[in-house]
Amino acid sequence: GWVRIFVGWSLGEPSPGAYDRSYLNRLADEVAAYEARGIKTLFVVQDTPWWAAGPRGAGPAPPADADTYARFVAELARVTSPGAIEIWNEADSETFWRGAPDAAGYTALLRAAYPRIKATDPNVRVITSGMVGNNYEFLQGMYASGAAGSFDAVGVHTDTACLLTS
Repeated sequence: GWVRIFVGWSLGEPSPGAYDRSYLNRLADEVAAYEARGIKTLFVVQDTPWWAAGPRGAGPAPPADADTYARFVAELARVTSPGAIEIWNEADSETFWRGAPDAAGYTALLRAAYPRIKATDPNVRVITSGMVGNNYEFLQGMYASGAAGSFDAVGVHTDTACLLTS
C-alpha cells in the first residue's frame, strides 16, 4: 500500500529559495496518480545542494544549517501532500551521511524538519532516516540528542542488515 520515492533536495531547490516548480509539480502528480490507485507515497529527501553544503560537501552529506533542509521539506509537503516524508536515507551509514554517522547532527535535522512539516500539513507522517538493519545504537544516540517527539515512526531497513559489521 506504499511506494517509496527518493527526492533530491538539490533538484528541488537548485539555488537558495528558488524551487524547481516543474520538479515539485511532477512529484505532486506522482502522489495523485498513486493515490488514485489507493497507494500512499513516502518521500525520502536527501542530497544537499552545493549552496547549502557544510564542511562535508554537497550530495550525501549533512547541510551546514538544518533549517535550510527543513524549509525545503515543508515546501515539498505543501506542494505535494505525500503520505509521509522520511528525513534522509540511512543517516547511520557513511554512504549516505558522508564523513561518519552522527546521531546528534542527524537529530538536529529531524528536529528542524518535524515542526515545519507538521505546520504545513499535519497529516504528513514524519519518518526517521531508514537505518541500516536494527541500528539501536544510532537510535539511542538520537534519543540522547533530543529526538523524542520529532517523528511519527522509526525507519528501519532490514534489507541492509547484511551490511552490518558488528
